[in-house]
Amino acid sequence: MFSFEFGQVIFVILFIIFFIIFGLAVAQIFSPKLRGKMMSRQIKALKHMADYSKDDIKELNEISSDISISSKKAILDKNEAVLKDITDREANIESGAIKTKMKAVREGLVGSVYCKYCGASIDEDSLYCKKCGKRL
Repeated sequence: MFSFEFGQVIFVILFIIFFIIFGLAVAQIFSPKLRGKMMSRQIKALKHMADYSKDDIKELNEISSDISISSKKAILDKNEAVLKDITDREANIESGAIKTKMKAVREGLVGSVYCKYCGASIDEDSLYCKKCGKRL
């Protein structure tokens, strides 16, 4: 009756598989329930993969932090003298700025008295504030 060759059988099987895959793809497009089931399976697989690889991720994190610390230490060791020089220079600049500010504050406070109620500048011998009129 029917005699099938091996190539014909393979062709029929592939043809059937193609239509099954095509049918599932079309069903996923039009069926939210089927799409949800497929996504649920993918999420479960992702959770399993994450649980399975937690130790590997921790190990990679430890290795990368060790590398980062080692490289930072090597840079600091290599450039220690330059970094000390920069720090000393910055301290000298800030020291000069602080001295200048302190001098300005000292000069501003000499001979000046301020009202404790409103903050206005008043004469040293005043009994009343010229601005708010309160007794000092």
